[in-house]
Amino acid sequence: MFEHFFTIEQLRKRCLNKTRSGPLADYLSEPFASPDNKLNQIEFLALDLEATGLDFQRDEILSVGFTVVRNMSVILAESDYFLVRPKQAIPENTAIIHHIFDDASSKGLELEHALLKILKALQGRVLLAHHANIECGFLNRACQQVFGSGIMFPLVDTFTIEFKSLKRRGVTPYNQGMRLASLREDYNLPRYPAHNALSDAIATAELFLAQIAHRSGLDEMKLKDVMSRC
Repeated sequence: MFEHFFTIEQLRKRCLNKTRSGPLADYLSEPFASPDNKLNQIEFLALDLEATGLDFQRDEILSVGFTVVRNMSVILAESDYFLVRPKQAIPENTAIIHHIFDDASSKGLELEHALLKILKALQGRVLLAHHANIECGFLNRACQQVFGSGIMFPLVDTFTIEFKSLKRRGVTPYNQGMRLASLREDYNLPRYPAHNALSDAIATAELFLAQIAHRSGLDEMKLKDVMSRC
């Protein structure tokens, strides 16, 4: 209950002290980006997860997509997408939404290997997501299952950026208007197919760049101005 009184670096060290040696400890051993760094000095990993549902205690990750933002540009050449093999059969309604079926998912990565790829990509970067409580919940639960400890990371949430901005202007946000596709439309960004982890990760990265461009100058904004916590 007192975690909000600690800095992100203090929380990283506390998390590291609770983590046994291995890939997760290796990830946590590297200091996080300073909240005082300017945004154009930071690398972001825009990441999206698709899962069998929204309950991270019960549902399973099905696919992962991510891309890199460097010098406030999307680096598509450093994007990746892969399926994750669930332990249970994929519910029919989930398969219809994500277009991921049991035959394809059976060839996906084991959860541990998927986490290793994510940790490697996230090293030294700030996680960027839309409505990041989904990514936070699933990644934390997966790390607990595989490594015996939860994970933490510096985080920017495009949903939170917009929510706070609207509240400051006296506007009451509503759920439909806060969806990724709806916010992209507000910023005159092109429409992408939804429910694909890679396209949603790229869409989130582009939305973030648009949000920053519409706010105070890029040279002035620092990570702490847009930072969130899970």
